[in-house]
Amino acid sequence: MRRTPRQKQLSRAQGSRRAVVSLDPTAQEAIARFVRVLARCGCRSEDIEQEVLKACRSVPKSWAKSARARVSEMDAAAHVLTLWFSDPAYLDASGRPLPLETKGAERSLEELSRRVDPALDVERVLQHLLRRSVLRRAGKRYVPCDRLLSFRGSGPPYHARSLQTLAAMLSTLEHNSWPQSSTPGWFEAFAANARVPVSAVAAIGRWLRRHGKRLLEDADEKFHSYERKRAKDEPTARIALGIYQFGEELTPEPAAKRSRRHRK
Repeated sequence: MRRTPRQKQLSRAQGSRRAVVSLDPTAQEAIARFVRVLARCGCRSEDIEQEVLKACRSVPKSWAKSARARVSEMDAAAHVLTLWFSDPAYLDASGRPLPLETKGAERSLEELSRRVDPALDVERVLQHLLRRSVLRRAGKRYVPCDRLLSFRGSGPPYHARSLQTLAAMLSTLEHNSWPQSSTPGWFEAFAANARVPVSAVAAIGRWLRRHGKRLLEDADEKFHSYERKRAKDEPTARIALGIYQFGEELTPEPAAKRSRRHRK
C-alpha cells in the first residue's frame, strides 16, 4: 500500500524523534529550549516541526561522523588557567603566573588540575592548552600566554563548545520570558546600530575583542573570589557570562568594483 505524503512526513518525524535518544543531554536541552522560545513567539508546533525537518534534510551526513569532544575537560582546562592567574602561591612578585612543571613539583599543572577535579588527567588538560597555544615552554616548564581559552578553529572542541553556548543563550531567553514578578531576571542586553559604515566593521571587531576580553577576565576573577570564600559544605551553582558579536555577514567587494569606486 502506498503511503500518502502526510504519512511519509509523520514517519520521518517519528524516526527523528527516535534518533533524539542518541543525542547528549545538552543537545536535547538546546532543541527543547529552541522549540519553546519559538512557540512563545507565536509559532505553531506543526510549523516548527516542518521547518526542523527541512533543516535536518539539508545537513550533510558527513557532519555526524565528527568526533565528539568532552566539554567537561575543556571547562576544567579553562578553570586551571583561572587558578593559575589567581592563586598567590602560583604568582611571582609582579603578579604574573609562575612557570610550572607538568608533574612532580610542589607547584605543578597536575596539582592545579587536581584542585579542579581530583579525577582529572593532567595530560588531557595539557593537550587542550597546548592545542590552542595558550601555553609556551620555558625550559622543562610551561607558562600561560593568555587567561582566555578559545577553541575556534579546533573542530570537534569548538562544535562542542558551540552547543553548550547555544543551550546557555536559549536558557537565558527562556528564563527571562517568565513574569518578572515571580522570576528574577538574568542579565540580557545588547547594543545595536543599523547604520554603521562597512569601513568601520573591522575596527569595531578589534575594539570589542579588546574590551570584551577585559570584561571577561574581570568576571572570571570575581567568580573565583566567591569560589574562594565558599563555606566548606555550601552547595554551588554554575554562573557564567558570555559576550558575542552579531550582525550582517559581509560579502567581500570585488576588486574591480573597488578600483572603480576609488577612481571616482
